[in-house]
Amino acid sequence: MFNFSDKAKLHQSIFGIKNIQKRGIGYTPTQTGQAMISSVIFFVFLALVIISGLASPTVREYKIVNDVLQSKRSFFAAESGIEDVYYRLLTEIPHLALGAYDLRFGADYATVQIDSMVATERTVTSTGNVNGRKRVIQFVTNYLNSVTFQNGLQFGKGGLFAQGASSWVAGGITSIGPVIGSNSNSVLSGGATSSGSAGLVQNLRFLTNTYDVHSHTIDNSIISGNAYYTSISNSTVNGISYPNSPDAPAYPLPITDTMIEKFKLLAAAGGTYAGACPYNINSGNVNLGPIKIPCNSLNISGTARVSINGPVWVTGNINISDTAVVSVGAGVGAGKSVPVIADNTLDRITSSKISINTVSSVTGFGSNSYVMLISQNNDLEKGGSQDAVSLISTGGEMSSVLVYASHGHINVQTNGSSALLQIISGYKATLSNFSSILAARPGQSTITFPDSQLNIWTYTQWKEI
Repeated sequence: MFNFSDKAKLHQSIFGIKNIQKRGIGYTPTQTGQAMISSVIFFVFLALVIISGLASPTVREYKIVNDVLQSKRSFFAAESGIEDVYYRLLTEIPHLALGAYDLRFGADYATVQIDSMVATERTVTSTGNVNGRKRVIQFVTNYLNSVTFQNGLQFGKGGLFAQGASSWVAGGITSIGPVIGSNSNSVLSGGATSSGSAGLVQNLRFLTNTYDVHSHTIDNSIISGNAYYTSISNSTVNGISYPNSPDAPAYPLPITDTMIEKFKLLAAAGGTYAGACPYNINSGNVNLGPIKIPCNSLNISGTARVSINGPVWVTGNINISDTAVVSVGAGVGAGKSVPVIADNTLDRITSSKISINTVSSVTGFGSNSYVMLISQNNDLEKGGSQDAVSLISTGGEMSSVLVYASHGHINVQTNGSSALLQIISGYKATLSNFSSILAARPGQSTITFPDSQLNIWTYTQWKEI
């Protein structure tokens, strides 16, 4: 029989086997801890390697981004130095200093170097510096006291139209828009340029073989000189034809609105007319300018002789009629020109106009000296049909007038061969009525002002070096 002692032995035997199965052969508690520590160390080391591998490019990218950011800050600091100088030139605010100085923007700064004037040119160098990251910008600016017209007749997108039965032109024509005649009107001396892919010269006779015609399209014209075009029809070229020529560049009108605003400021600085309006001058010798005339019109008529000694700004219309004479004053200086501006800033549609008629005269002081009649009427540019400038039946001597309307229409109706209008420039011009005569010198014309009248700065270079 199976007794109790045998049962105990069996139980002990079975328990020992289970214990051996559980622990494994040679298994001890000390070995268990060592294995666990080794595993932890291995995985920690592996994690550190992985983290290190990820952190290195992250740190590198951070440094790159930080360098780029500080480099950009340096660039903008340099730009700010240039902009500060240019703003002060345009607004006539004194420089912070001449020569070299630092312009600070918090922790950032730019070192600005203003060189001495060479002729009419000045060079400015601005070095931005942010934590040793440097960017350098160079700026070259020019002082202007003159403007240049490509030809005595220079027009904008509206172009030039000769509609009078016997209208003719003596002089060169430059236009962004078309140059169109009717009844084959003549260009006695000078050529024509109509710019861009829409350029058109049509129904004109160019009688001098020393001047050329440049236009994308030439139609129904006779050209004594050379012709540069893409397409041509019903035309005769006595010189050399250059088909498939590149389109002529667009030449912007040279007197900008910024310049005109400067003229107006100079006029206002000279004083303001406080008499009755409209301001009528119909006799005697009168000196005018610099002055602002806050009237709806300035009327120069009768036998008046008016000398323009500085910029004149009329906040309305300007009318010159009868046998009145308007001339450049001796105080302006020989060979210099002076502006007379019609600009009602509240009404450039029905106001801001100029009218010259009958036998009035405009003269300069010395050669290449002009009274500049400037209209800021913009009705045509806005789609209207009103004239900004009307030159009607002018039989007087007009050889020293410069008529300018960069936003409007100039209507020319002259009836005398002595009416030599030297420079006419605007958005659009029309030669109308019978025997309309318009004469202007071909080639570039540079108009010079007294130094105190323009003071316009422009730049020829603005770049990083």
